[in-house]
Amino acid sequence: MEHEISNPVRRSGENEVTGPRSRSPNRRVRAATRTLPTRFRRSFPRLTPLRAAAYNSECSKICTDFFGFVQIFGLIPSFAAARFRTMQSRDANVTPDQTTFRVGTRGSALALEQTRIFNAALTAAIPAMQIETVVMSTAGDVDKQTPLAILGGQGVFAKELEAALLNGTIDVAVHSAKDLTSELPPGLTLGAILNRADPRDVFLSMDGKRLTELPTGARVGTSSRRRVMELRQLRPDLQAVELRGNVDTRLRKLAAGEVDAAIIAAAGLLRMGWQERISEYLPVEAFVPSPGQGALGIECRADDAATLTLLARIADRSVTIAVEAERTFLRTVGGGCQSPIGAHTVIEGDTLTMHAMLADEGMTVACFQSAGGGLNEADAIARDLAESLSNELALRLGRLAS
Repeated sequence: MEHEISNPVRRSGENEVTGPRSRSPNRRVRAATRTLPTRFRRSFPRLTPLRAAAYNSECSKICTDFFGFVQIFGLIPSFAAARFRTMQSRDANVTPDQTTFRVGTRGSALALEQTRIFNAALTAAIPAMQIETVVMSTAGDVDKQTPLAILGGQGVFAKELEAALLNGTIDVAVHSAKDLTSELPPGLTLGAILNRADPRDVFLSMDGKRLTELPTGARVGTSSRRRVMELRQLRPDLQAVELRGNVDTRLRKLAAGEVDAAIIAAAGLLRMGWQERISEYLPVEAFVPSPGQGALGIECRADDAATLTLLARIADRSVTIAVEAERTFLRTVGGGCQSPIGAHTVIEGDTLTMHAMLADEGMTVACFQSAGGGLNEADAIARDLAESLSNELALRLGRLAS
């Protein structure tokens, strides 16, 4: 399948934005492989820059250990070892830190801002890193009318980026972590989770009214079945209306009067600098966020050791623990279904509390529970909470059917 990729554009103050690169070895590959033994270069004619640098680094490490050992026993003169260290210092200039990194992203204003945040984190950790941003369109971007539940739910904003990872067009893909499916495609993994903005949902209205102040029958826009279900628990007298589009598109629809109010994620508004549009922050106990909401998820190939090593340098430990626990909850309850699901982890010191919501696909019953414990128990807490909520939901549905 071919994927639409934007025309090359150079953005002021940013790295070059370009389409897919040729797979033929380029000057950076040749530079990264110049110190490898000839037999290595013949054996690996298609080394990527990162992998070439990784092989080079490993060879240098082996040689360092060897020279250090033999010099201890006087098997080589000290000047020879010094000569090797000089050569090694010169070759150290060719490292993964100085190779081109291809970062895939969607083309929306928010997606590009999130990619800018990731690129900045990467270059802060690795100043010499050269980054190319590859902009792609996903099914969720192309079809802005069909409800997400019909279009495919989770994954509609990620599949094309994941295909580009698998075919080698890009090295990593920047996602909103909440857009990722509970089970990633074979061969892919989450290399880093970082930069979690405010994970809460927010309520927007043109006149500044809060959720409790809306009149009966008011239209509240959202594209999320989870938010619809949570809204019904507090204000069953309101009308939930499908509201698709990027953040700026939804704001325009609200301003145009297509809806009386809207519920969206706080993170998008905050990252775009539009916090003045927020009428109310909704509590996580009542509006439990989607698993991963507010965090950036960086996806890469599972066998790309060099990229995984790089991403480990910028991953946020506490955010990773929280989001991985939420994704464990999602997998345990069966996150590929159309059931409204919410899970959010709050970490304080060495303990965590998980708030969760689970509803049936027919959207008739919603169950809420919370659980807590130590950070080392995060996965177990998530699984136990998922099982407890599943049992409660089945029990309540059984009572309705009887």
